Amino acid sequence: MLFDWIDPDNIPFTGIPGAAGAEQSDYLLDLPRAQVKNKRLDRLGEIRAIKRVAESRIAWRDWESRFTIYEPSAGRSNLYPGLLNVNSASYDQIVAFLKARSYSGADRLSSEQRDVQIVLNRYADDAEEIAAELTGEGSPLGELGFGIPSRRLSKSDAERKVKSASGGGQRFSQVFSTYDEYFLVRIVIAVGESQAEISAVLYTPRKSDRTATGAEVLEYSLN
Repeated sequence: MLFDWIDPDNIPFTGIPGAAGAEQSDYLLDLPRAQVKNKRLDRLGEIRAIKRVAESRIAWRDWESRFTIYEPSAGRSNLYPGLLNVNSASYDQIVAFLKARSYSGADRLSSEQRDVQIVLNRYADDAEEIAAELTGEGSPLGELGFGIPSRRLSKSDAERKVKSASGGGQRFSQVFSTYDEYFLVRIVIAVGESQAEISAVLYTPRKSDRTATGAEVLEYSLN
């Protein structure tokens, strides 16, 4: 459904056995009637209009916390679509992140992609060991506010821990990071009985020493 919403043609997607897409003709009886966009999303909220999204009963907070419309930085591919911050991820989050990148069809990939996927599969197999190394599971690391781990691993330290747990440290930079580049900012301003809320998504590219080189507002709203 999502693929047909963003692809440029009007031919229903049938690339997966047992699954059928939905183009404009499939929305004719809907009230209110949605207009298929046929191009990439500008805001994540647009997926609410796509068929089957409401029926999925997935809470909107789960969509917001797990998905983004923003493309990865130049040089990355769909093979490793995003990086996980080892300094803020929990043990369970690291395990789930790595296991989700396992792919049994590595032999069908190009030679370059196959080499990467072999390491990603190894990371998935060793997910618990890697998570334990990165988080120090069982040790008194403590936490910052809001349940954020208080780790401050450098890239070299984190890479060494991953290599120790799995031997695949050479792919660290295609899976992990030691900082975040995207931030969701919410500000509530209350004056008397009036209240305004500002929501924004910021992109902050970083230098190798984790220093931000700037900040770009990708999306914002004022309510």
